[in-house]
Amino acid sequence: MRFRITLFTLLVASAAMGSALAAEANGDLPSALRLHVTFDEGIEADYAAGDPRLYQFSNREERLAGGSPIEVPLAGVEIDSERGKFGGALRLTAENEKRLFYRSDQIIDHSAAEFSGTVSVWLQTTPDEDLPKAFVDPVMFISENHHAGFLFIEWSRDHEPKRFRYTIWPETTRWNPNKTDWESIPDDERPMIQLDYQPFSRDRWVHVAFTYDRINAGELGSGSLFIDGVKQGTIEGWDMTFAWDPAHVIIALGWSYVGGIDDLAIFDRALSAAEIRQIRDAPQGLKSLLRPNDTPPSSPPPTP
Repeated sequence: MRFRITLFTLLVASAAMGSALAAEANGDLPSALRLHVTFDEGIEADYAAGDPRLYQFSNREERLAGGSPIEVPLAGVEIDSERGKFGGALRLTAENEKRLFYRSDQIIDHSAAEFSGTVSVWLQTTPDEDLPKAFVDPVMFISENHHAGFLFIEWSRDHEPKRFRYTIWPETTRWNPNKTDWESIPDDERPMIQLDYQPFSRDRWVHVAFTYDRINAGELGSGSLFIDGVKQGTIEGWDMTFAWDPAHVIIALGWSYVGGIDDLAIFDRALSAAEIRQIRDAPQGLKSLLRPNDTPPSSPPPTP
């Protein structure tokens, strides 16, 4: 009897451990989600903890005034209902002269205390043929002044072929007090991950995810880049202190970018490698991992 009880206990414990491991692998993605844009029906977020609308500005004055919501079609900005990775996609062309962004309030933690998160997005472009000779930023978090700190994925301006990288740029005085030109600094002296290969093409969608963990916690902060579910490296060992003005932090989208963007999501914690692979492998995108009623409707836009 003792043996049967012990065996039963072991079986129960084993099953519980299996469930725990499965839960850890799957993660509680819905509770961490802060923004999700499928671009199936338009440019407005399917779910947003804050304002779901996409905004634009053309100059500094318009930006400081908060920008203005856009409606598509707009020159160089359209929803491609048939050629997305999953359903529709945002398609940007060289005709786009606007700076597009989502407002960050309630989506990114602006507190002085440390904060973390993950961005997941699908991109479709052939960089050396489609992109201009400029810094190209598909997704970027930035305040009024980039010297206060910002983080971004980008293609380089001056290289042939273009180089793709992920950068966490802390407050400039903490890592580059002389304000040396970005491209003049040796690669290993910049807080970035740079790919030594080119996975991108207009003939295929590439999944990009990047994490930022414990920003504002000094040298405890870090961030990692994943391409198609495979970790490419980690940024660590830097004083990752930001000096953001919460009123001016934006989620910039597609600056100078030409190509497709699909299934954009932002989470409020650094996801595990298993969770990122799960998103990458989801047959219908992130929405296929969200159970009904997991995500409430987007918050209503603020009253002007």
